[in-house]
Amino acid sequence: MVNTLVRSIVLASITIGLGASPALADALAPANLQGFDGILTRCVISTDREYAGRMCDRLIAAAEKEAKTNSISHQHAGTENWNSGMVSPTMPQGSQFKTTLWLTFFVRGTGGKVPGALARASFHMPFAAAVEQGDTGGTPREGQLVIWEESIIGNGPAKQLGPAVADAVAKKMAPVFTALAKANLN
Repeated sequence: MVNTLVRSIVLASITIGLGASPALADALAPANLQGFDGILTRCVISTDREYAGRMCDRLIAAAEKEAKTNSISHQHAGTENWNSGMVSPTMPQGSQFKTTLWLTFFVRGTGGKVPGALARASFHMPFAAAVEQGDTGGTPREGQLVIWEESIIGNGPAKQLGPAVADAVAKKMAPVFTALAKANLN
C-alpha cells in the first residue's frame, strides 16, 4: 500500500513537472522576485477529511521553516474552508508588509477505501488596477499574478497520505524561498 502511495506521488510529480525547467528558471529570475518585503501564507481546505487540516499545518510549518532558513519575513494569514465561500486574501491585522508575496496552499481530498489528496502551492501577488494593452477605455481589472505554483496528487492510506503529499509540495517550494533570498527581498 505504501509503495502504491509513493508511486502515485512520484508519477504525479513527474507528470506535473515535465518541461517545467525553463519556465521555472524564468519564474525564479531575480527580476521577478525583487521588491517584496515578506511572505504571507494561508491555507484553503475544500474537504471535510481530517487529514486535510494536518496537511495544512505541515505545509505552513514547512513554509515557516524555509522563511526562517532564508531570512525572509513571514506571517500566517490563517486557514479557510472553501465550502464557506472563497474570499480574496486580505492582510492580517497589524501586518507591517507593504509589498507582499502570498503563498497560498489549496488542499483537497477524498475518502473511501483508498483516499486521495491534492495539494497546490501558489506564490502570487494581488493586483488591483491592471489595464490590458490597447484598452483605451482604461477598464481596470483585479486578480492574482502567479509567480510560481506546483500541485502534487496522491492516494493511499490516510495516515501516510497527508504527510507524503505535503512533504512533496514542501520539497518543490524550497527553491522558491532560496531564489527569493538571493533576490535580496529583505
